Amino acid sequence: FEFVRNKTLTCYNGIISDGCGECPACELRKAGLDRYLEMKGASEHV
Repeated sequence: FEFVRNKTLTCYNGIISDGCGECPACELRKAGLDRYLEMKGASEHV
């Protein structure tokens, strides 16, 4: 997970990791990451 989170590129502006935070790809990546972490946290409390 850390490799994917820190070493991959999805940003339309070519910024690796969290990207620029403003392009549609960065917004989608952040939304997916937030949802994943939310679901992961919920499953750890079951």
